[in-house]
Amino acid sequence: MQVIKVEPEDLSELKKLQVYINDFPVVIASRAIDEAQVLKRQNLIKVFLGRLGNKLIKYTLGLKINDTQCGFKLFQTQTKILFEKLIINRWGFDFELLFLAKIFKYSVKEVPVIWHNRLDSRVTSLAYLQTLVQVFQVRINYLLNKYK
Repeated sequence: MQVIKVEPEDLSELKKLQVYINDFPVVIASRAIDEAQVLKRQNLIKVFLGRLGNKLIKYTLGLKINDTQCGFKLFQTQTKILFEKLIINRWGFDFELLFLAKIFKYSVKEVPVIWHNRLDSRVTSLAYLQTLVQVFQVRINYLLNKYK
């Protein structure tokens, strides 16, 4: 099991999501909607690849979500089935979960947050390629009825 270090500023951002959890089964943080603030950006290559990836994810999976990869996500207990249906266990689990939420008709609330790039990020260039492959894996899994 991986231990993730949570900074105090992360907790204040997480509280922004909690406000909506009673009204929405899925609440996610977003860096890509109005009122979101990116205080410290990633390098230009990662920004470009991230935006391109988000467009590909939206188009391939039919999601209307602007930022599937931000990290903070809250789920009501009733959405437990989404986790039981997961097949992807790497970078793509975020958009697979959100795709499953769409399939099972759970509404998703995207909440603007304040975000800054961390120098200790473990996202490598290879991760972008792996994510690309996983987008198509999710689509193929759906077409093969693996999410029933």
